[in-house]
Amino acid sequence: AVHHIFVRETFRRTDFGMTFYKSLNLPLEYVKNQNSWYSVISGKIDGHVRAGVMIHIIDKNGRELSVETTTENLP
Repeated sequence: AVHHIFVRETFRRTDFGMTFYKSLNLPLEYVKNQNSWYSVISGKIDGHVRAGVMIHIIDKNGRELSVETTTENLP
């Protein structure tokens, strides 16, 4: 079964190439750095989002902007 995460962008750190997102249905946060997705707990990066997860990026009006599927993250 494919897992889906629905997120909305909260802010960007362009100096570090990072974009932060908040889950729409769970009290979780995520950050995307280049093409890798990470979970964030208490403001700190916790770990990679596992491969094969579909991340739906939603705008403030509830419209889907894009869908990304996470890939295997190499160390």
